[in-house]
Amino acid sequence: MHFVNIAKFLALLCCLFISYACKSTALSPSNSPVQPDATSVQSPPVTQPEPLPSTTSGTQMKKETKPAITKERKKKCGGASFYSESFAGSDTASGEPYNPNAMTAAMLEVPFGRTVSVVSQLDPSKEIKVRITDRGPYSKGRIIDLSRVAFKKMAPLSAGVTKVCVYWN
Repeated sequence: MHFVNIAKFLALLCCLFISYACKSTALSPSNSPVQPDATSVQSPPVTQPEPLPSTTSGTQMKKETKPAITKERKKKCGGASFYSESFAGSDTASGEPYNPNAMTAAMLEVPFGRTVSVVSQLDPSKEIKVRITDRGPYSKGRIIDLSRVAFKKMAPLSAGVTKVCVYWN
């Protein structure tokens, strides 16, 4: 019996709420939908399309848009060392023989053949580009092994290790 009274009360409450909601959204002269006659309809303004760029022959060509794909540049900082002279002529992990006079390097994360930028942390004006041909280094704290000629551009060979940041896409 008590349940029936609660149900009736809720039903009455819902009816009142719906009735109130309908009255508050009832149409008034200011917001009633009026069917405009044909003379009062405004058409959108007419705009001229932009002209296409011309080629040298005078024909028009379509503008080319480049896709908005931007790859974030990757960065890793740490120690850079160089290959021993004794590895000259030995095959690298890519199969290419090691040449101490080529601007090449070994890195673990970067694919073979990719060119990376190496910037000295001690002198940021020193920047070189090297191609990855091998895997390594495997010493703690080192991120790249450079060829002898590449290392010489960053620091004297007597330093053995120098601090760098490597950038690649």
